[in-house]
Amino acid sequence: MKKFALLSPEFDAKFVTVADYARDPYNYEFDNFFHPLTLAPLRPKFASWYVDSIEGFVLKRGYGQHNAGWSDDLVHEMTRMVILATKEMKIFLPNRGMQILRFENVTAEQRLKAGTTQSYGLDIFCNLSPESDLYSEMHGTMAIEISTHDTIGAVKLREIIKHNLAVIEYKASRALLDKYSDEYLSGEKLHCLRADLKELVSGVLDVSVWNLPESIPDQPTATVQQVRRSPPDELPSASL
Repeated sequence: MKKFALLSPEFDAKFVTVADYARDPYNYEFDNFFHPLTLAPLRPKFASWYVDSIEGFVLKRGYGQHNAGWSDDLVHEMTRMVILATKEMKIFLPNRGMQILRFENVTAEQRLKAGTTQSYGLDIFCNLSPESDLYSEMHGTMAIEISTHDTIGAVKLREIIKHNLAVIEYKASRALLDKYSDEYLSGEKLHCLRADLKELVSGVLDVSVWNLPESIPDQPTATVQQVRRSPPDELPSASL
């Protein structure tokens, strides 16, 4: 269950939060809410028969689990949303300078199988455009992980690398984490956060990179074994 949603199936659409809806429930169409990462249709979930008793927004029947793809971290979720909308990322590599990664298809719901019973969700899975920098080195695909309070876990990183994916980890701005909290959300507050994130993401991002060929030194030194890239053979193309 999520505390905010979009009012149309577009990443730049207006937001509505639980607080906004509870304050004026008759100002919104009941079926006009969308997942902020996949744009799947949502519905309000109520604690009682009263329309102002909304608890949050959940996926409509037939569109997956209610909490699929969601975390409790506002800045984490909004950063994913902004990257999905821009479909481009500028990063800096020590021996290559600025690299512009252009995404052909992106998704926030890709799952990686780990054994027979476990799986890991990628923050963002990308198919690179052929004109993108590092397209050949990454064999056209990559994963993006967004870190807020903690770095990507070693076990998850190992599993991603097993699927022959390059991994880029972006650590969210501490200033934004301090500025925005989940204590009281409003649509206006989310619009401000999205604007701040768009400005950040449009610049050259300071990232950590794993699982690129030896000709491109990774940074910083990974806590898992470095491997030479080979074309991915088990992960399907992403789609919106």
